[in-house]
Amino acid sequence: MMQKGIFFGSNGPEIQFDINGKGMGETLEIEEETAYVTLNLNVFNPLGGLESIAFYKGKINSDKRFKKIKEVFFIGDQDKFNYQLNSLISVEKNEIYRVEVIAKVGAVTVIPESDSYDRGFAYSNPIWIG
Repeated sequence: MMQKGIFFGSNGPEIQFDINGKGMGETLEIEEETAYVTLNLNVFNPLGGLESIAFYKGKINSDKRFKKIKEVFFIGDQDKFNYQLNSLISVEKNEIYRVEVIAKVGAVTVIPESDSYDRGFAYSNPIWIG
């Protein structure tokens, strides 16, 4: 799995991310130059406190950086442990999609008997559109 790039980096939050059944590190082949496909995302943080989820799009062989296309913020008193999204999106050949998650605290960064902690984060490997 790691050799193929089918993984995500994290210090706590978990990401399950696919586009039309193709997951992180995989390529979704489409027949036309553009297509409507289903994006599925499930984010979970065992300590709660999800703060934001950002979606990025890039182009293969482009000098430009990834562009943030959507960001979700969680505001209020409710401690958010998980987030799910199932959405129909339009994609083009040679695009790349990835996700980043920020949480109030990371599972491996809590220091017992201390007020010190680091934020939680997770980032997906990209899904390629070919």
